[in-house]
Amino acid sequence: NKADLPGAENAWTVLLGDPGSGKTTFINYLTYLSVTQPTALPAPLANLLPVRLILREAAARHIASNATRGTAQMLWAALQDDIAVRLGDVAAQRLLPYLQERLLNDGGLVLLDGLDEVPEAQQRRKTLLEAVQELAGTLPHDKSRILVTARPYAYADPRWHLNGFSILALAPFSEDQVDRFIMRWYQTVRGSMGWNLDTARDKGKRLYRVLKERPYLADLASRPLLLTLMATLHSSWGQLPEDRADLYEETVKLLLGRWQRAREVKGPSGELVVEPGITQTLRVGEERLRAALEALAYAVHDRQRQEAARDGEPADISEGEVLVAFRALLRNLDPDSLLHYLKDRAGLLIARRNGVYTFPHRSFQEYLAACHLANQPQFAERLQQLLDEDPRWWQEVFLLGVGKARQGGLSNAVSLISVLLPEDPEDIGGGELTEKHLRAAALVGMALIELRLIDKAERHPIYEAIIRRARKWLLRIVEGGHLPASERAEIGDALGRLGDPRFDPDFLFLPRQYQGQPEPFWGFVEVPAGPFVMGTRRRSAGALPEEGGGQKKLDIPYTYWIARYPVTVAQFRAFIQAGGYDSPDVWTKEGWAWRTGEWDRHVDEGALLDW
Repeated sequence: NKADLPGAENAWTVLLGDPGSGKTTFINYLTYLSVTQPTALPAPLANLLPVRLILREAAARHIASNATRGTAQMLWAALQDDIAVRLGDVAAQRLLPYLQERLLNDGGLVLLDGLDEVPEAQQRRKTLLEAVQELAGTLPHDKSRILVTARPYAYADPRWHLNGFSILALAPFSEDQVDRFIMRWYQTVRGSMGWNLDTARDKGKRLYRVLKERPYLADLASRPLLLTLMATLHSSWGQLPEDRADLYEETVKLLLGRWQRAREVKGPSGELVVEPGITQTLRVGEERLRAALEALAYAVHDRQRQEAARDGEPADISEGEVLVAFRALLRNLDPDSLLHYLKDRAGLLIARRNGVYTFPHRSFQEYLAACHLANQPQFAERLQQLLDEDPRWWQEVFLLGVGKARQGGLSNAVSLISVLLPEDPEDIGGGELTEKHLRAAALVGMALIELRLIDKAERHPIYEAIIRRARKWLLRIVEGGHLPASERAEIGDALGRLGDPRFDPDFLFLPRQYQGQPEPFWGFVEVPAGPFVMGTRRRSAGALPEEGGGQKKLDIPYTYWIARYPVTVAQFRAFIQAGGYDSPDVWTKEGWAWRTGEWDRHVDEGALLDW
């Protein structure tokens, strides 16, 4: 937000953001705009001389391990060194005095990236903060703007806070920003992919539609790193995997790849050092590394279940839990080597604050927990036991576990589902349906939809049988009023997608049966004249959020007919296909006025209220 950038109120600012949230990209983009399009920046930043430094490199080369105090001269030396790398030593020696004079007299936009990447060891971070503080004090306050970036954990301790600096956090992407990112992504990669402008634009629109059609992707897409991974998959494959489990599997592989790539970094004396990937450092294969991550995900997900605050965030993971999970891989390796990767690489575990880590999103925690269970003996039985203990908590793990099982073949996934729902409702011993039975049936319905089994069941008797069984269970829940109303609404939707037997596809999808008996009036019920109570009691258990307004007693003086169910999508489609949407003959006068957008001009207020 332009209003939040360093301006009159926030001349000095620390910008916080998780790994992959775009801190460095933001710094680079500000630098780019300052040089090429200064008028695109907020007024306080426009036409300021930009200076960008990477703090990790500045600390490595210009803060000695025995330094007792940080000074502005350390950062000036780092700036000269940065110029020398690009323009040579002679140019740097000539240019630095000019830059110093400009900045000290006219101010500038000083961009300092990566405070969190400066190690705490040997007081380097403390010394660097002192250097930043002294530099800020030497620049003209009314003409200068300073922006320092850091991960939240590195700035959580008040000891590291810079005096006089305000704190901002990078917000997740909005829908408009997601759309712009996707369009610009495809315009950027189209050259390497051999696409023309129209093809790139069309592919971007397709990815955006997919994100809108799959609600579970919306939160992932708001995070720049995860959106980048999805865009990478989509542009490489031509589409995102249709199954959630497949999408998470491919994304996990990409994130593991970030950990495993070697990279060049500057050592304590400024020399270039090749830092190996994590599998090389641990001297283990990717399979064992992943198994440790999966075991960790399951352990913390199980532990989080027992905590008072069970929100939608991934669990906080202590260093101790991480080291226990990786204990077999560390052997004689210093544990700090592992923790270094977690802090400095944006992989499958990220540092949330000092000594605390987390998965980049709750869904990755749940998917990896499902993978851990899938690799254990008696996977189905263990998953059923967990669902018996806490069905709502383990729901996503179950659904992703079904998707994981499908990666080994559709029959594996169907077998897993069959363990959870082994018989029809009428065959339950004693005839009593417990909440455990009902919730298991609801989960099976969701799993069948995620597998899209309805599209694959034709001429497969086993698949057809499990779908018929699921329909019976879901119908029993909906018609029997079991489970809270909000859950029944989801179950009714699942039943519709699996083929609701109550509705006749050969007769406008109108109801043909209710509780096993024929519907004599296609789902319409006659209501006699008299009083009725409208609404739901306040704070009633199972009420939908919009139903909390309380009850009101009304008296209807005439007999009327009302449909047992709201109009379904299939019914409305049949209505449109028959021409009803465009035919005034099947609308009331008031309804047709509304349909054509003319009701406010042709219907008086009294008639509208009566209607």
